[in-house]
Amino acid sequence: MSTPLSNRMASTFTGLQRRPNRQRAQLSVLVGIRAIEAAVQGGATLGHVAGTESDLRSTRFQAVRDALTDVPLYTAEADTLDDLAPTATAQGLLATVRLPDLSLNGLWDAAQTALVLDGVQDPGNVGTLIRTAAWFGVDAVVAGPQTAGLFHPSVLRAGMGGHWDVRLARSSDLVDAIAQARRAGFTGYGADMGGTPAQYWHPVQPSLLVVGSEAHGLSPALLGALDEPVSVDGADSHPATESLNAAVAAGIVMHRWTVAAP
Repeated sequence: MSTPLSNRMASTFTGLQRRPNRQRAQLSVLVGIRAIEAAVQGGATLGHVAGTESDLRSTRFQAVRDALTDVPLYTAEADTLDDLAPTATAQGLLATVRLPDLSLNGLWDAAQTALVLDGVQDPGNVGTLIRTAAWFGVDAVVAGPQTAGLFHPSVLRAGMGGHWDVRLARSSDLVDAIAQARRAGFTGYGADMGGTPAQYWHPVQPSLLVVGSEAHGLSPALLGALDEPVSVDGADSHPATESLNAAVAAGIVMHRWTVAAP
């Protein structure tokens, strides 16, 4: 049973476009049926769903409806939903989703692999890194203080469901977080242009891999806290190309880290 979207509920969706409001409410916004399907399949808790009447009646939405028995449904016109969406269009459906616990509590005891993001500010890169980590079976993604919000709408969109397949955490002090991991038996690696070429790298587990921003790379303090930096070799003839995209480079290293290493 659905009810028309009220002004109060509409303001909830628009308010969640701002990070302080997301943190205060511990909610973010999902856009479109694919994002809702992934969240439901990953066991996320949805708070509200708003959609056009046709999208709420669609076969795909009805397939996840049984998992949303206590979730209020609201109807609205497509142009209204587009105005409320944090993206260009709402694709006919919006939902609020409860944020998971982002603390490090127990993480180093439960995980074997963790991707650590040091100052990765671009939301698209952060989402792609989460998606790639999930694809390669990495257990956790830990974001440092200068990294984009893990539940920023653009990060969720680029994550393509990866948010629900890995444990996510945030730390205000990555040097301290890595020290905790080292005490728990983790080996620390970092993606760095001056490191061991990935094809000659022999990673062990449990371990963590730190990825920095394209502009600044890894901070000196973090490099000093790691056991081994790792690089991705390119062709010799690329004088105008400064570096790889951070998410692309990390994807290559993650493949070696989780799949290809002997």
